[in-house]
Formats: sequence, C-alpha cells, structure tokens
Amino acid sequence: NGRTFNIVVNEYYENLSGSFVKGTDGGDVTGDGDLLPNSAIVLQANVADGFTFDNYYTSADFKTIASIPSTIVEEELVYYAKFTRNSYVLNFVVDCESVQADNSIAHANATVSRSGGKATATTSGGAVTYNSPSVNSSGLTTIKYGAAIGFSATKNSGFEYAIYPNDSYISAITTVPTTMPSANTTYYVRYTRNYY
Repeated sequence: NGRTFNIVVNEYYENLSGSFVKGTDGGDVTGDGDLLPNSAIVLQANVADGFTFDNYYTSADFKTIASIPSTIVEEELVYYAKFTRNSYVLNFVVDCESVQADNSIAHANATVSRSGGKATATTSGGAVTYNSPSVNSSGLTTIKYGAAIGFSATKNSGFEYAIYPNDSYISAITTVPTTMPSANTTYYVRYTRNYY
C-alpha cells in the first residue's frame, strides 16, 4: 500500500563545557528516515574526529538506553544518539642545558607544579605553562579535544628555548597549536644557554 513508517534519530554531542547539545559536530547517524513496514532497521553512527559514539537513548536526558528493534513495526520511532568528546594526554617534556665542571653539557629536567587548572614546568632557563584541567593515573595532563592548550613560555636572561615535536630535538617547530588535537600529544621544550 506504500505506507511508510518513520525512524528519527536526533544527534547530540558534548560541547567543551560538558553539556550535550543538538547537532552533528560529534557525528551523525545514517539509516533513519521513512521505511516500509517490516523493513530492517540498520542505523550507522558515523563518528567525527575527537569524539566517541556512546549509544542510542529514548530521550535527550540520556538516562535510558534504547532497545532498537530489528524491523520497523510502529509508525514512528524516535531515538537520541549521544556522542561524547574524547580527552587526550597533553605532555610537555621540558629540560635545560647546564654546563658541568668538565665543560660537558647536561640537561636537567624541569620541576612541574599544578595549580588552578594550570601546569608550570620550571627550569633554570625559564618556565613553560599550559592548561591542565585534569591529571590521569600516570600524573599526566588530560584535556578535552578542541579545548584551549594555553601554552606560554618565558626565558630567563642568558637563555633561549626551542619547541620540538619529538625527542630527537631536531627540526624545531615555531609554535604549539592553540587547541587540543585528537591524539595524545607530547612536545619537547629545551632551554639552552647563550654563549658570548
């Protein structure tokens, strides 16, 4: 008879403040729309970079997980897809060059302190500060995808610093991204002495 039933999926994603808002920033769902009676329900959650698909729920309060039938038998089914924002490790390895008594060069690791959602890595050559809203069981900063990194660096008189993407300390980069990428990330900051 050509009559169709409708399946509706409302996508919600976690914003940076931790609230869930309607939209497809976290991903979208295919397979919804008008279906013939007894048609197979095949929903596919397509997840955006930096997010995880949590589940389908019966309402936007996300308290009850939906039990989705294999075929459509009602006139309308409505679900709420929940996409959560991922957190990733943000690490700064900071050290400073020092000249030993035999004129050899050594590198002393920074002392890291955390206060008020910030981490500061201090060396004799200067300090690096970055956002540190939470810390994992290994003592490393975790930060949500897309959140501000808040990187800044100061240098003491007689010192310079460079930022490197890996521990080979080759090919310095000019800056750190302003927001957290969708991967665990480590930057290496090395303070060196100026020689006159």
